[in-house]
Amino acid sequence: MSNDGSGWRPLPAGVEQRAAVPSLATGAEETPVAGEEAFVAKCREMAASLQGDAKLLREQLTLAAHVGLVWRGDYEEDFVDETSGQPLVSRVIVFQLPGHNKGEDGFVIYTGFLDEETPPLP
Repeated sequence: MSNDGSGWRPLPAGVEQRAAVPSLATGAEETPVAGEEAFVAKCREMAASLQGDAKLLREQLTLAAHVGLVWRGDYEEDFVDETSGQPLVSRVIVFQLPGHNKGEDGFVIYTGFLDEETPPLP
């Protein structure tokens, strides 16, 4: 924790701060990877805490040079898009801040809805 009361901790010594976070869509500079079962399990667990009973449709694990491993999961929501009549699909993105021990702490999780500019995961 910081001493200013904000709750933010400084990055460990020697770790460069990066402003860019992974986008909803898989970036062209990201490479799909296999394995990393423990990391994927942690990401699924964290996503489930946000998504509740929503159904996981697809998931993808990639390696991004600026942040490392990035997990994305597409979830079918309980509500329907008024225009298409189809269930809405949300995407959860989980990655770990550089400088943290893999799988231990420093995770970032966020979500957004798929649209024309964010295709479903493969």
